[in-house]
Amino acid sequence: MDWSLYPVSEFADWSDHWALLNRQAGNSQLLSIPFVQPLITCFAPVDARLAVCKNHKTIVAMAIITPEKSTGWSSFQPSQAPIGLWLQQPELPCEQLIETLLPKLPGLKWVFSLTQQDPELLPRPTDCQSLTSMDYIETARLETQGGFDEYFSQRSKNHRQNLRRQRNRLEREGITTRLETIIDPDHVVSCIKDYGKLESSGWKNQLDTAIHIDNAQGKFYTSMIKNFMSEGKAKIYRYWYNDDLVAMDLAIHDGSTMVILKTTYDENIKTSSPGVLMHQEIFRALFESEDIRKVEFYGKLMDWHKKWTTDIRTMYHLTHYSWQANLARKTMNIARPVRKLIRL
Repeated sequence: MDWSLYPVSEFADWSDHWALLNRQAGNSQLLSIPFVQPLITCFAPVDARLAVCKNHKTIVAMAIITPEKSTGWSSFQPSQAPIGLWLQQPELPCEQLIETLLPKLPGLKWVFSLTQQDPELLPRPTDCQSLTSMDYIETARLETQGGFDEYFSQRSKNHRQNLRRQRNRLEREGITTRLETIIDPDHVVSCIKDYGKLESSGWKNQLDTAIHIDNAQGKFYTSMIKNFMSEGKAKIYRYWYNDDLVAMDLAIHDGSTMVILKTTYDENIKTSSPGVLMHQEIFRALFESEDIRKVEFYGKLMDWHKKWTTDIRTMYHLTHYSWQANLARKTMNIARPVRKLIRL
């Protein structure tokens, strides 16, 4: 196996190969060209590289990687990407691929980090001398098969009663809820503007992390959602209390699996939970659909996720240490008790 490195700006020239490898490796929408290309355009640093591994003439692995100060290299991992940008043929050992990549990397290469991996796409390897794994987050998914009423009856009694009380209160106050589904690419810009206004009303605006149509996040989500929507593979959900927009979801899908990328709601509303009510109506629609069979959340497991599903798995990081780094680790492990003895 032999790796070659290219400027990340040349990714488009390799997009057909990336798409083919993604289909072989689980066909995740989060590693597909409509997602990855705008991610690179909006967030990749100039020193990022496209790494391509060939076994004879067959491409068996590809990755977007970036240098890490004082350690080595890692998979490209902006916060907007739930999965680190690494693809490989499933039957190949990850350790061997990284070991053959390391000699080709410029600069410091003591450590290579493969971040935020999904065991459903890349099974978690067994730890060994040079390769260790670490839990990243628990994440949830929801199977949307069968009837919604039967599924909902199996949710906790408190959850069901809480939603019923909220809807009864809204009805008494003369508030009508409405779920709107956007599938027209021409409406994406206005929807991202709406999302940004809604998100900016909460805590994210104070941290300057909210989406805005003109910032990098806004440009990414606009471009990426348009890409998917032009193929009929994205939905933007807007939830209304009468004429007031109170919650939104940004979602992409491949026809059978939907990924909810982002959720926001009006945090100034204290007497009801518009985001929870919106998801109740979204999930009902998905259960009644004959297409979407599974919903992936991919974010850190939250309390509201657990109200809807018990299907939870752990994502992980991988860290590969060069022989120099392993030697340093062993030296440190030996030195620690010696230093402790001296202190005593």
